[in-house]
Amino acid sequence: MMEVMKEEKEKKKIEIQIEDDNAADVHEGSHESLETSSNQEVETDYSEKLQRLQAEFLNYKRRVEKEKDEIGQFSKGNLILSILPVVDDIERMIDHHENDETVTVESVRLIYQKLIKILSDEGLESIDSEGADFDPECHEALGIAEVEKELDHKVLEEWQKGYRFKDRLIRPSRVQVGKYTPKRMEE
Repeated sequence: MMEVMKEEKEKKKIEIQIEDDNAADVHEGSHESLETSSNQEVETDYSEKLQRLQAEFLNYKRRVEKEKDEIGQFSKGNLILSILPVVDDIERMIDHHENDETVTVESVRLIYQKLIKILSDEGLESIDSEGADFDPECHEALGIAEVEKELDHKVLEEWQKGYRFKDRLIRPSRVQVGKYTPKRMEE
């Protein structure tokens, strides 16, 4: 940004200098030949400056893309680092239960809760679907069941949990939805 402002100042200085030169040329009498050569010099100068600006912009663009990639990689590294304790717990559980081959549900539940806590601290939130109104923005209907009128367009069952990451949907909930169909009177 500072370089662009410097370039603009230089352009204004050049324009003022050109005006002064043109005014001086008019007084000297050889106005036309000097003006033509002066215009060519100005055009060449502007052309060179434009090429420099284009090159600087391309370099800036490449640098921003590289920094963006590095930030993304750094963020992934931080997430992986925060998940490693869960991996350690799973390894300890496997080692501990290797001989007797029994794994308590409680030990698995504790590890699951730890993982969910880490992910929620990073910005992951689950979508509560069961009993809620069907919302095509965050639900994917995989099944429909006939229901009473009060359960029309309600999520009856959640088959796969959906998630948002920092208020952005990353996976919709896969659900079964209730559909009310009025029964016709038999004639």
